[in-house]
Order: sequence, then structure tokens, then C-alpha cells
Amino acid sequence: MLKSRFFIVLLCITLVVLFGSSLANAKKQIVIRAGTTDAIDHNVTQMMIRFKELVEERTDGEIKVEVYPSLQLGGTPEQVEAVQLGTQQMFVCTPAWLTRFVPQMSVLSFPFLFESADTANALLNGPIGRELEPYANKAGFTVLGFAHGGFRQITNNKRPITCLEDLKGLKIRLQSDPVQIESMVALGANSVPMDRGEVFSALQQGVIDAQDCFVTSVYTEKLYEIQKYMSDVRIFYDSFGIWGNKRFFDNLSSDHQAIVYQSIKEAMEYQRELAISQEREHGAYLEQKMNVNHVSDEAKAEMVEKTRGVVNKFNNTIGEDLINKVRELANY
Repeated sequence: MLKSRFFIVLLCITLVVLFGSSLANAKKQIVIRAGTTDAIDHNVTQMMIRFKELVEERTDGEIKVEVYPSLQLGGTPEQVEAVQLGTQQMFVCTPAWLTRFVPQMSVLSFPFLFESADTANALLNGPIGRELEPYANKAGFTVLGFAHGGFRQITNNKRPITCLEDLKGLKIRLQSDPVQIESMVALGANSVPMDRGEVFSALQQGVIDAQDCFVTSVYTEKLYEIQKYMSDVRIFYDSFGIWGNKRFFDNLSSDHQAIVYQSIKEAMEYQRELAISQEREHGAYLEQKMNVNHVSDEAKAEMVEKTRGVVNKFNNTIGEDLINKVRELANY
């Protein structure tokens, strides 16, 4: 009798220990909800899927990463705000969408700022990125990196953009960034700020004439089905900022932080190779579907001259010292 009672007590203790251990392990799991603006096959979303795989493997499942493509967690402004508040841990979008909270990010939208993608990537993940990081931190964001983007293309149904005159009066959708809006006004276009998720229907319904985005976005969003012309004007170079909630990432253990930062670095390297490959492949496809043209150096020089005064309008909101540092670093 005593022996059986002993075994029952022992069994109970064992179950309690096992159950308690399971609960402890369950409590340890940290969940990162990461949103993107782009479709599942876009290189940015693929970057985050790679990040998820690396983090979950290296933390033995202690960190779980949930990836939500195509604005599934809400519009771009809503997700940016959610990351700032901490109700969402990560979001990937262009820096223009952070300007509501971090006006200094507008410095990256100066027209014709970067000569090449290689130059932009080196500066954004180097000295320019370091200049911007304190401003983002102060607003509650961690800057995990700047992923490869590219030069934004203008698509429309009116006419190919070959010179300054072709932009006049064009109702063009832009990101919600005051520098981009002011730049297009200087070029004679009618700027219409609009979230990415609204663009396709707005083009279909004639609310706007044109929009600007990356080559791969034209492909993945099937804009070629409703747009006739795509012009490589190269007014804006853009990247994909990888934003995190600062409080959340600061509270991770040092081991978890190291894994997260190393994993996002490797995921960005993967994304860059994929982005360049996709841009080449998708560009060739779009040339079969659309009227594609490249703006001449002479026409570009005229546009540069027209937008020259834009920078000085933002000395107060961005800060003259930051503007001068970025101009020096980018040789602008």
C-alpha cells in the first residue's frame, strides 16, 4: 500500500515537473509579426521568409517569425504606426512612409540623389544610415537595415515620359513624402499621395493618370495590364527600410539580438541578389507588354535643373546640418 502510494506521489511530481517545464518553454517563445507591402513572390517578402527561417532555426524555435505580405496587417501608414506603438514588431517599407514620425527620412527622397544602386546601398547601410539612426530611435524605431530597392519607374496611359514637357499636368501617385511631392510639383506634375494598396483601382478608375514604383512592383502587381507606358526617369532612388519597434528589440536577450541582426544581414544579402535577378527578368517581360523608354541625359539634366531649389525648402523640417552631411556623402 505504501509502495503504491509512493509511486502515485512520484508520478504526480513527475507530471507536475514535466507540465511546468512545458509551460516554461511555451512562455519562452517570442513572436515577431512582420509585415511587408509586397506580394509573396516579391524579393522583399522572400527576404523576410528567409529571415524567418534563419531566426527560427538559430533560436531553436524560441523566436517565431510570422510574415504577412501584401499589406495583410493593414495599410502602410497603419503598419508604420503599429510598429512605433509596439503592437507589431517589424515592417518593411520605403523610408518615405516614416516621414510622418521621422521627418529626417525625407532626406533620402531628394531628386537625383544617388547615381547608382551600388552607391546608394553602400551609403544607406553605412554613413548615411548611421546619421539617420538616432532620429529613428528617438521616434521609437529600430533600423535593422536598408534592403535593395532601385530607381522608381513612372507608368501611365497618356504618353511616354521623354522630356520635362511630358510630365506637365500628369496626375501622378506618389508616396506620402513631402520632398517627393514637392519635387514632382517642381517638374510640373500634379502630385497625388496615395497608399500602395489603392493604386491599381485608382488607375483603373482614372482617379490618377500615373504612378511611380519599382520594376518588380510593376510586374508583381500586374500594372502592365492597365498601363501602356513605363519610363525609366530615375528621379528617385528608393530602398526598403526594415523597421522594428525599438523597445521590443532592446528587450531581447543579447544572444537573441545577435541572432536577429546576423539573420537580417544574411537575408538582405539574399534579397539583393534576388532583386537584381528579378529586376532583369521582370524588365525583359515588361518590354514585351508595355512601351518602355529610357530618358536621355539631356532631358534628365533639364529635370535636375528644375528640381534644384527643392532641397532648400526643407532646411527647417529636415535640418540643414543633416542635409549638408548627406549632400557631402552622396556628392550631391
